Amino acid sequence: MREHYRIADFNVRMNCQTFGMMKLCEGYRIDAEELASVNESCAEDTSHRVIDLCYTEEERKKIQLAEESLSQFEYRYTWAVYLQKILEDDAFCFHASALSVDGEALLFSADSGTGKSTHAGLWKQYLSNNHEIIRLNDDKPVIRLFDEGVWVYGSPWAGKHGIHTNAKAPVKALVFLKQAKENGIRKISKKEAFQLVFTQTFFQKSDPVQRIQMLELLDRFIRKTSIYELSCNISEEAVKLVYHTIWEKKEDED
Repeated sequence: MREHYRIADFNVRMNCQTFGMMKLCEGYRIDAEELASVNESCAEDTSHRVIDLCYTEEERKKIQLAEESLSQFEYRYTWAVYLQKILEDDAFCFHASALSVDGEALLFSADSGTGKSTHAGLWKQYLSNNHEIIRLNDDKPVIRLFDEGVWVYGSPWAGKHGIHTNAKAPVKALVFLKQAKENGIRKISKKEAFQLVFTQTFFQKSDPVQRIQMLELLDRFIRKTSIYELSCNISEEAVKLVYHTIWEKKEDED
């Protein structure tokens, strides 16, 4: 059965059969009436076309790996096709744990195993009493570039922890994490940031056309985004250091 979804403000159609994928996507599902309403209000916006992520049995038999369950195949297939389709609308998936703090987003990125999910969880633990903290996506948030700025969205493709919310927020900053005994943070240059950002971006790097598209998109992303490097341990102090630097210190400067 084909269902319609709204993921990162894109209309998406899928025919997933497994409970696992249907559960992941449930919070993004829209009915025919909602789809018609969105299409009518955004008739001239090409990003509101329907992105078809449906697969045929012939495609499944050809692509599904021997060790994959059907649920794993559906997760991998839909995400791979979605990645390719959204690139033409200045959107991409980024390897990060994204959270919204009082309506503004932070992206924590690092190589797998560094502790980005753990650090993002500390914000919920230590700041949620006084701030609205929303975990948008714990592994593969969607980034969209607009003339007015950069926005991050939750999506159902959220890695092993499966933490995601159907919500969005303008990006306040991107923070690359490094494990350390002592906490310290510094703003990094656009030049220094490029390789870090490129490495953590999901796309078909062997495709020359996609590579050119992505390089141009990442250049714009980096120019529009404040980027930091955080050396940290697992502590409340590390959370407060980032908050003070990115929110309170910036407000003082303004």
